[in-house]
Amino acid sequence: MPKTNAPLAIKLFGPGFAALKSDYGVDQFQFYTPPALSYLRIASTGTASTEMLGSAAELARQSNTLREEVNRFLAHIRAA
Repeated sequence: MPKTNAPLAIKLFGPGFAALKSDYGVDQFQFYTPPALSYLRIASTGTASTEMLGSAAELARQSNTLREEVNRFLAHIRAA
């Protein structure tokens, strides 16, 4: 999985979001990694969105770990 840098993206794009929303009508924008996995959506400020982002990132990490463990297990079974 490509590395992401959500804190840097928030630092660079978060402060200007209010101007984009008021001046151009932007409702949100998102950052993706292939194959279309969203790792950051800037739509509003506040702790709830930050907590959701953190939870989503943790779930993605756990999913990747579980997938790797299952693949190792299946490879071991196939080799037996």
